[in-house]
Amino acid sequence: MAKVEIGKVLEVDLESVMKPFKCGKRIITHGDLIFGDINGIVIVKKNHIEIVLSKAQEIISTDKWWFEQLEKGRQPSDIEKERPLP
Repeated sequence: MAKVEIGKVLEVDLESVMKPFKCGKRIITHGDLIFGDINGIVIVKKNHIEIVLSKAQEIISTDKWWFEQLEKGRQPSDIEKERPLP
């Protein structure tokens, strides 16, 4: 059985591809979405991916609109009244 240790948190059994595995206190299963950056990781269970991605698109759309309004010279307090940040 080939095992690879990644840091002190994750040990991957290379014979367990496509099978659930433990990462810290979480169980990762096939189809889960894992996103990470310098601030940490987020694990989204398969049955919540559509909801999470839909909310992310809403946030991106609002952020883009806010930047456009700020570039036009509008005040944040006025922008907030028209389209609050999610």
